[in-house]
Amino acid sequence: MLEQLWLFHCGWIRVPRPIIVAGAPMTFPRLPMLAALGYHSEHGPFLIDAPFGHEGPSNVGSMMGALLRGAGLKFEDEWSVVPRLEQLGFRPSEINHILMTHLHYDHTGGMKELGHAHFHIARSEWEFPLSLTPFTALREGYQLDDFRAMRNRVELFDDPAPLEEDPDGVDLFGDGSVRAVGLPGHSIGHVGYRLTFDDGRRVFLVGDAAFCVEHIIERRRLGRMPRSFAYNLAQAEETLRSLRLYHDEHPDEVIVPSHDFEWGERCLDGPTPLHRLEG
Repeated sequence: MLEQLWLFHCGWIRVPRPIIVAGAPMTFPRLPMLAALGYHSEHGPFLIDAPFGHEGPSNVGSMMGALLRGAGLKFEDEWSVVPRLEQLGFRPSEINHILMTHLHYDHTGGMKELGHAHFHIARSEWEFPLSLTPFTALREGYQLDDFRAMRNRVELFDDPAPLEEDPDGVDLFGDGSVRAVGLPGHSIGHVGYRLTFDDGRRVFLVGDAAFCVEHIIERRRLGRMPRSFAYNLAQAEETLRSLRLYHDEHPDEVIVPSHDFEWGERCLDGPTPLHRLEG
């Protein structure tokens, strides 16, 4: 069963709030690149997403990495995935499972440094970028060099049905504690992960299906950035509607988007333990 779960960031950039949340007042919050580390009683520590390795945003190339830094993206080596694991008391070699919400480059930069692990990815999310040329893939948000060499470490699962059809999704560990749920639209095979602790409390890591909790709980509209990054905007909007309905039915379930402003602030000074949150 799931025993512990921590949330941490691997970098952040200040952005105008209205480009994330349409109609929001003009402030400049930190937009974080979030990941999570869970501990399962049988499978040990596992990751959800791997935003940056030691090269930081230069995983997309030195020139684009420099442009991102020039635009204000903040990254320190101690924020990368491996040091984060070590801050929590784990060796990289202990990580046997990495669950990917999707394969956009701001979620994959640390994959190469954990190439011994098994990467769990929805089938279409793996197959689509590999069908593209490197240039086209990067234009679509994928850095192929982050993951294509990991072919023999990838464990594909069939794309789960969308949330509104099947909120239980795919049971990855066989005990109901970690379920991949279909949240397509932001990318072709985007999934979220519903995590259930042994006392019944749940955390729903929704990746980029919503950029921030406001999109779900307050029903705020997507701003220009999440709209422009969507693979299929109509599908992304439908997924967001499903998440809102799901929250209405499960108001005590903790929702964590991968770029949420408030969650980013909560773990700004280091990983924050989600297993200690009250249900």
